[in-house]
Amino acid sequence: AGSKLFTPYTMTTSPPSSDDDLLPILQRAIPTATSYRHADGIISQANAEGARILARYPSTVSEKLQDDDDDGDGDGDGDGEMAASDTANRRSHEHDSRLVVSASQPHRRDVGEDDYEETELFLKRVRASTYAHKSWTDMRRTLVYLRTEVRFYNEFVPLLLSSSSSSNSKEESRTGLRDTIPKCYHAAYDLEGLVRESSPATDVRAPSPFPATATAPPPSLQRKGGHILLQSLSTPSRFQSSPLPPRQSLSCLRSLAEFHAASLGNAPLLTLASRRLSPAGGSYHLRFRNPEEVRRIEESWEGFRRRFWEGMDDIVKQGRGRDWKRLLEKEGVANLGRRMRDMAEWVSDRLTPGAEEDGAVLVHGDFKAMVSE
Repeated sequence: AGSKLFTPYTMTTSPPSSDDDLLPILQRAIPTATSYRHADGIISQANAEGARILARYPSTVSEKLQDDDDDGDGDGDGDGEMAASDTANRRSHEHDSRLVVSASQPHRRDVGEDDYEETELFLKRVRASTYAHKSWTDMRRTLVYLRTEVRFYNEFVPLLLSSSSSSNSKEESRTGLRDTIPKCYHAAYDLEGLVRESSPATDVRAPSPFPATATAPPPSLQRKGGHILLQSLSTPSRFQSSPLPPRQSLSCLRSLAEFHAASLGNAPLLTLASRRLSPAGGSYHLRFRNPEEVRRIEESWEGFRRRFWEGMDDIVKQGRGRDWKRLLEKEGVANLGRRMRDMAEWVSDRLTPGAEEDGAVLVHGDFKAMVSE
């Protein structure tokens, strides 16, 4: 568990559970959805699960995205222990981005099998019970990641889209940022009894809510967690690959720069982010980590380098990747684990700037590249 930070990015897939009823979640995006199916298996990562969901609804309805000035009910869901101001922010974001399906023939009852359509969405879920095997420090970090991401989409995306500090015109910047951040149709969590709403993300000393004598997680844990329902980017033109060629790497960096620029110099927003999201920049900050990870960092890096090297064999056989293998042989790369250990404290400190400091921005925290042709 101590080497997760520096092991290769991994994920596994598994068949969907027949016990899950996702329809109430999907109806937050498509109120007239009647059923759904999984496009493929469940994607399981260290701190979350994801799935491509095909929501089914009558084709006798018209589908559209609500504009900022559309009328809507903006109803809340009561998940979690949300304060009034947080609920207002969440309602505002649902009003802005919710996928709306309005019945064009609302009283029609003779809807046949051929009168249905499907819309693909991506559902990210964190179920607290899935991570009960972790130490409380590591489990809490997983739950805080969920809380931070839900708050980001509900509270901060609307602020970022409505203001920009880039050198481009406001309309150009808004358009670019809208292309960078996927549309979120609904996001909520319920961590009551596990993580207090006022507890800072970096409060790794927060005591465990479980009795020291507990031998199994409490049944109430089954109902704790949350979800984020997103625009699906699963098209043939979007993919993840490694290593990325220069042109695609540049495209990813430009998108990241667009995101950073949206908060650059915005001290009020950064102050709010420090309180509502995290005062520490990203999941690699030492305030988040298990101390064992730093102690084992050299061993972890060597394992990463070895597996990456072995994974390059097929690429080299195809006549590609020789330069990449030579890169892994360089002394500075081979010793990167030791260098990271020696600089870990300094880098961690640099990830905690004050809101008023030059160059302070919101950061992704765990950026992985997905490119589009």
